[in-house]
This record gives sequence, C-alpha cells and structure tokens, in this order.
Amino acid sequence: MNSETKAIGIDLGTTNSLVSIIEKGKSKIIPNNVGDFLTRSCAYLKGDELIVGRAALNERQFDPENFVDSSKRHMGKVDSDGNSLPVLSDYTPEQIAAAILEYLKSCAEDYLGESVSDVVITVPAKYPERAKRAVKWAAERAGFAGIKLAPEPVAAKLAHDPKSDSPCKTAVFDFGGGTFDISIIDFDGTGKFSVLSISGDRDTGGEDIDDAVLSYTVDQAQKQGCPIDLESNLQIAYELKDRCRDAKETLSMSEETNIAVDNREKICKVGLSRDKLTELAKPIIERIEKYCREALDEANLSPDQIDMVLLAGGSSNNFFVPDIIRKIFAQEPRRDVEMDKVVAMGAAIYAAKKFGDDHTPLEVAGKTLLPSQLAVTNICPTDLCIAAMKGDDQREYNSVLIPSGSVLPYSKSFKFTPSHRSASVVNVKLYDGGANDLSENHTPLKSAQLSVQPVETEQKNANRINVTVSMSDEGLVEITAVDTLLNKPVDIELQLGTCTRDGFSSLSKPAS
Repeated sequence: MNSETKAIGIDLGTTNSLVSIIEKGKSKIIPNNVGDFLTRSCAYLKGDELIVGRAALNERQFDPENFVDSSKRHMGKVDSDGNSLPVLSDYTPEQIAAAILEYLKSCAEDYLGESVSDVVITVPAKYPERAKRAVKWAAERAGFAGIKLAPEPVAAKLAHDPKSDSPCKTAVFDFGGGTFDISIIDFDGTGKFSVLSISGDRDTGGEDIDDAVLSYTVDQAQKQGCPIDLESNLQIAYELKDRCRDAKETLSMSEETNIAVDNREKICKVGLSRDKLTELAKPIIERIEKYCREALDEANLSPDQIDMVLLAGGSSNNFFVPDIIRKIFAQEPRRDVEMDKVVAMGAAIYAAKKFGDDHTPLEVAGKTLLPSQLAVTNICPTDLCIAAMKGDDQREYNSVLIPSGSVLPYSKSFKFTPSHRSASVVNVKLYDGGANDLSENHTPLKSAQLSVQPVETEQKNANRINVTVSMSDEGLVEITAVDTLLNKPVDIELQLGTCTRDGFSSLSKPAS
C-alpha cells in the first residue's frame, strides 16, 4: 500500500453494510454520507441509475416495484448457463452489491480525504465458492484494485477483546440477517488464530424469522376480517414486514408486543409473545442447534472445552439466542461487543494485515501486535469433489478431492487419460458438498473444458494430463493442467462458476 492510499474493511451484509478503517492502531467504523454507521443493503432503480442505502429506502414507499433488498442471499446463484439471475429489472445481485460497495468506497474517501483502492470484504464462513467469486466481481466493478475476502466469524474474533492473555478456544456464533455461521477458533494467546471447524448455512438468517412472523400476522389479520394481499400491494407488504421485524426486536426487551395491520380499509392488532415467536422460529432454532453440534464434532471438542462463545451479527440480539448457547455450550455468551459492528471492525484489522506496512501496531483481540505478528489459518468449509463415472449406468458420483477441514491454502494433483487418443477435449467437473449421486439437481461449482492435442497411440495417451486443483486461503478454487507428453500447459475454458452476466461497464455514484 502506498502512502497516498488506505485500505478499508467492509462488512457486506444482507440487511446492513458497514465500512471501517484503522486509526491510530484501532478499528473504527466510518459513517456514511448521511451520518449513519449502518447502511441499508438495498437499492432503488431511478431511471437507469441505481441508488442505495437510506436514499433507496426513502423511495420504496412511492415506487416499491423498483426497490430491492436482501439481494446478498442470491449472490453467486446462477442458471444452467452460468448466468446470474436478475433481482431488480435487469440488475443482478452482483450489480446491486457493486453499487453498495461503490457507495461505501465513496463514503470512506470522503471521510479520509484521499483515494481508496484496497479492501477486505467479509463473507460468511460457509459461503459457496461461486458466491465468493461474485463478491470479488462486484468489488472490481466498484473500483477496487486490491481485493481480499475474510470469513466473518474470524473477523469478529480479531476485533473482540477477551480481557485475558490466556490461549482460548472460542465459538463464534454469527447470526445475521441472511446467514448463520458457527466457527470454532483457537487463539494461542500471542497472535495466531486457527480455525478448527466451520458449520452453518447461507440460507438461514434473521429474515427467515421475519418471514415466519409475517405469515403468522397475515393469517391472524385474516381471522379478524382484515385481509392482506402481499403480492398485489408491495407497499403494504414492505410496511407490514417492517412492523414484524420491529416486533421481533421489541421482544428482546419485552415479553409481548402488538403488530398493527393496515390494509387501507381497516386497521387491526395482532399480538405477538415470546412464546409465540419461539414457536414460529422453532425450525430455524433447531437448524442452528444442529450446526453448533456439527462444529463441535468437526473440531473434536466437547462443550466444556470451549472457553467462550462470542456473539456476532444483528440477529444474535434475539432473546432466544442465549438459551441456545446455554443448551449447547453450557455457558453464558459474551456480549461485550457491538454485535452488528464487530465483523466490520475485524475487517479493518484484516485490511491492515493484508495491505498495510509492518510499522503500525494494531489492537487485535485485546493485544498490540504488528501486522507480521498476526497469523490466521483458515480451513476448507466443505468437501471439494470431482465428478467420476461409476457403475454400469455410468452415473456421476463424487470423489473427494479436498476434504472439509483441510488447512488452506491446499492443492491436489491428479492425472487424466483422455477418452481416446484422438480426443481433443477433457472435461473436469468440480462440486462443493458431499452428495453421493450428482445426477440430479446439483450444479457444478466449476466445469472446465481442457483442450488437448490428439496423439498417435493409446499408450502415449495414458495418464498424460496432469491437473492441479488449488484452493487459496480465501477459499477460491483454481484449475491448472499440464500435458506431460508435450510438456506444456493445457488451455482451460471455465464453463460454469463465474459471473458471466455483465450489464454495465461502470456505475454512477449513488445518490446521497
């Protein structure tokens, strides 16, 4: 990093996003251009311009059809041709993310009075590789040059002061608006952080609870003669979902509350208690408990070997979360952090480590360290598999290439024999996950077509293509190949797993 630029950290969230820097060795959240620390992760299409944050939210009441939020939940999801799916007119989640990132970049530059080119963006620990690629794609189009990704739970751990110099094993319970992660991280007490296990789900978040409350509220209002058609009136739908979210948050402080339902002809009141919310959230709570147990099992640890449970993410404020921690870990969670800011604060520490010089001390986990003294070891969050043909029916089955839990970076090489000596291509399919039979409903993470040169004999053809699959410390996968017979690299065309839909060459600066 040169003297004219600073690296920033960004927590690109489902509901809210934040930007951070290091000032005098400490993490600091930067306010946006309207003075808010949290920027709503939403967008509004005004003509041919995307505006984001509070400005977009203000437009929602007038034109909800051209408004979108929570698009992070769709990042990296593609159709059968590998194209991102639009969420607002022709705009994809990646383009929405690019607009949000560009806005946060401009806020940081306004605050610092200088340009910003380098960024660390936090992503869920269980985020699929394709979604991580989508985040990088968005960051490039937002104008960043140096881009690194960091797991959200690790960032939270870096920013938390445990008030102790002792080594400790921490379960980071990261419950956000759209995702849930549980990571067990070992801190050696000096400067080394090692991820021992990862579990969670990119599709389990606080917004799923909001949706359950919304469905219940609509049903109860119907019984009171106050019907609501959410599909035909988006304005009413957004207003009611906001009230349901507010009611959920109110129950963190009160035993019960009420939700006002207004269908423009009648207003009724629907009561919501803690017991009812617990009932509505039961499927989500059970999934979270399962992921917590999985994390313990994968780390080969018992609950009494966990020294602390650290809460992160805005949805960790839900009143039932401490009950989950007591049930699974038999201890009280640590709440001495701002749950909705701690990930962003850790992102700034990561940015100083990745892009800064080694002369400025940092406050990391309550210690003062030089960037070179900080070390983070990440692991592969899920099995990375290669498709293989087995059985008389010649169906595709998984063969694990990089096992879940492998320390990153990691690489594995294997040899291929083209189907016959005159073949000109070799197809390699990689999958993330542990499904045994991939013949249905499983899109490859990457489908690579390797161009090979036909040879004279089958003997020369055997095991001639040496393929190497590598996973970086960010969890990104690369494929390279060498033709050992000709002793030269093989041309590779990736057919899936990339953001191939590009609807713009540049973004206008979002309106303030």
